[in-house]
Amino acid sequence: MDRWKEYDAKTLTPPCVVQHDVIGKEHLIWVWDGMTIHGPMSQENEEDAIKAVINKPVVEVMESDNRDTEIKQLKEENTKLKDDIAKATAQISELQKPIKEDEVIK
Repeated sequence: MDRWKEYDAKTLTPPCVVQHDVIGKEHLIWVWDGMTIHGPMSQENEEDAIKAVINKPVVEVMESDNRDTEIKQLKEENTKLKDDIAKATAQISELQKPIKEDEVIK
């Protein structure tokens, strides 16, 4: 088991096993408690270690709804900024056009 990509993407809900390797007869695990990765832990101390991790208070992780809302707001802001840049670029282009003789106010 290898869930490091999920851990990096912040999509795991602690406490959880992030990695589990079997090397010969040895089982090694890494557990995330919301703050810290614990491991590698061997089969010998695995049960006690998991109980200790599970009984620790879990840090509040930003809810995916909050992240989705923030991402939506940033995308909207980005779109508005792009629109503002396009308008400003058009205004600059208009101001840089040469004035024709028949457009001069006499």
